[in-house]
Amino acid sequence: MGNKYFFELITKQQIQKLCETRIFDRGLDYYHNGSIRNISAKGNEIHASVEGSEYEPYKIIIKGTVNGIITYASCTCPYDMGGYCKHIIAVLLALLDKKQGGLANKEKKLNVVDVNDIKPCLKNKSKNELVDIILEQSQKDDSLLKSLALDTAIKTKKSINPGKYKRQIQFVFQTEFLKWNEVYDFVQQLEIIKDGIDKLIEKKYYREAKEILEYFIEKSVHKIEDLDDSNGEYSPFVQSLYESYAIVVTGCEINPEELAKWVFNSILGDGYGFTDSLLEQMEKPLGDAGYSIVEKRAREKLVERFSQIAEEQVRKSFDYKLSTLKNILTDIAKIQKDDEKHLEILELFLGESTYSYVELCEKLVSMGRNEEAIKRLNEGLQRYSENRDSRLNDMLSKLYEKQGNIKEAFKHEWERFKYYHDSYNRVKQLAKKINNWDETRENIIRALKPRHSRLLIELYIEDGAVDKAINEIKTDTFYGLDSIMVTAKAAENNYPNDSIIFYRKIAEIFIAQKNNESYSQAKKIIRKIKELYNKLNDEANWNEYINQVRIVHKAKKNLMRELLNL
Repeated sequence: MGNKYFFELITKQQIQKLCETRIFDRGLDYYHNGSIRNISAKGNEIHASVEGSEYEPYKIIIKGTVNGIITYASCTCPYDMGGYCKHIIAVLLALLDKKQGGLANKEKKLNVVDVNDIKPCLKNKSKNELVDIILEQSQKDDSLLKSLALDTAIKTKKSINPGKYKRQIQFVFQTEFLKWNEVYDFVQQLEIIKDGIDKLIEKKYYREAKEILEYFIEKSVHKIEDLDDSNGEYSPFVQSLYESYAIVVTGCEINPEELAKWVFNSILGDGYGFTDSLLEQMEKPLGDAGYSIVEKRAREKLVERFSQIAEEQVRKSFDYKLSTLKNILTDIAKIQKDDEKHLEILELFLGESTYSYVELCEKLVSMGRNEEAIKRLNEGLQRYSENRDSRLNDMLSKLYEKQGNIKEAFKHEWERFKYYHDSYNRVKQLAKKINNWDETRENIIRALKPRHSRLLIELYIEDGAVDKAINEIKTDTFYGLDSIMVTAKAAENNYPNDSIIFYRKIAEIFIAQKNNESYSQAKKIIRKIKELYNKLNDEANWNEYINQVRIVHKAKKNLMRELLNL
């Protein structure tokens, strides 16, 4: 059974339970009337389209497990009356029929026509009849119509009407607010349209594709306000539209001034990161002339914004427009590999925040100007003496160490460590280099004690003072699971009774989470407790403990199953 797909295991009775009787009957009608346009399977996922009352066919996605359970089904139709819609039911019935070779019921087995029956029938039709069939179908299938139109345009050397693509885009975007679990299906519809545009690009219909993409991008950017992209499926799609646009404008040989204006306005109006790579993507079509225009517009807007701020005499903690203009200018400097221009822009924004000093000094260091970086970092520390930004001290410490000034390196690393304990190993290394580790170690313990830090426990254990770690855990209830776990493990050899106390506490923490994974973890801990009791030859206390666990938690059936074989 494990090798079968879920749609090979479904039954008619299962399908009937998924909807009301009237919906099942309508789904059966839809199936027999030939409303299903296509069905494709990829593993345990089915994609299909079914003709309905709208211009475009409804798109259906069905997912299931290998044991025949349907886990997800969606349709782009507006049905929301409970249970699955008739279009999903029609597709499931088609899958069932494929399995059975005809739907079975109490009276008779229906003999349904499939593709293998159609093929010889089509072979007997005349060329004109086939042309009529294709043309009739193209009126119902927009993708087919566009494909035929493109082939015809190539042969006749005529242009393509972008209006058909725009109408399709407009139709798909006529949706209300989309929840996170609806966005995937929505993006799949957009991908179908983009595939058609990519075919235009492939055939070098650049001007038509440019017009369509500009409309598509505008619609897509506005739609972000009307959907929940928690799964991050929509944003990459919109970014892919900009990538296609870069190809198109390269093929069009568009006027750099016109393109520069579009690029600048797109970036300035984007609050969602769609255009983060746009300047880089547009390097070829923009060229130096285009970049100069974008840079000029950004600098003009920057002067305007600084003037507004000076007049308002109020500075926001984060000014989106300023940040965007800065990014435009620095991105151009990076693309042009102009370090001096990059530095000049960073200087313009110096004082925006502590990070402005970090950013400037990172650039100076990359240019080999370490002395200047040290000077500016110290300037930043003085300017933001009340704002303990560890990055300033971190950079200074590393730069001083590079110079061989270990005392200054240690001083700045210690300043950082006092508030951010992630640099313990570096503090230890520098302290030993200046023969100051014993004093520093005591200072570290004093700094960590009020903070219930796991690092304090690890420091005790590292020094072989397991008894101090045990005492710390026993007397301070604020330590978390990780600290208790590391202490229990360290105590196993020389302090097994304390280790048992800690492991018993850990087991209860896992059991309290009430899920199968935590029960499995609890079992591992309880097995460790058993090993320690055996080491102590204390079978009586082990039996008392495990019996108590089984009595207290007897209602947790899955836990009880875990504890059967210890």
